[in-house]
Amino acid sequence: QLASDYLAMNELTTAESALKELVSLDPHNHWAHSNRLKLFERAGKWEEAYEAAEHVLKIEGNKSRKPLARYKYQHGEQLFKAREYHKARVLYKEAIGLDPSFVPAFVAVGDAYCEEQRFEDAVNFWLRLVEAVPEQAHEVIDRLKDALFILGRFGDIVGICQTILDKYPKNIEVRRALAEFHIKKGDLDVAQEML
Repeated sequence: QLASDYLAMNELTTAESALKELVSLDPHNHWAHSNRLKLFERAGKWEEAYEAAEHVLKIEGNKSRKPLARYKYQHGEQLFKAREYHKARVLYKEAIGLDPSFVPAFVAVGDAYCEEQRFEDAVNFWLRLVEAVPEQAHEVIDRLKDALFILGRFGDIVGICQTILDKYPKNIEVRRALAEFHIKKGDLDVAQEML
């Protein structure tokens, strides 16, 4: 009841203390763990949120670890903003380990490599997204074009786009990118067919 009152009064630090004590007295209290999780999310305490989410999933009997990927990703975002790119990548990769189809983490790993001018590594990682989740490959197509241009391998985008379309022919963004490439080359008939 004290925790509820503190939450209602928006006294978050005191509410967190009350919830922590409640969890120590009743480790399987779903309400306490859920509210701790909400507090940690609001405060941007992603490590603590990860642990609280683990407890909630355990209490619920949920064996999937996919929901936990979000917390690793958010923690990685904090480190990315602090320009700690290597540490951020470690967390993004942990997020992918928890959920192999977590697209934002794939995108972010490549972005972190680009911040360090490691364009080849960025391209290779984004290509892993193309393999793992081809229906979401449009999320990295513009990034791939930019990185390949910097590497002097802009022509590689045709093969990448074709690979994506072989796996997921309905990807409109990839078709658009391929059409743009052919327009720049002057192959207007091929571009028209793509469009």
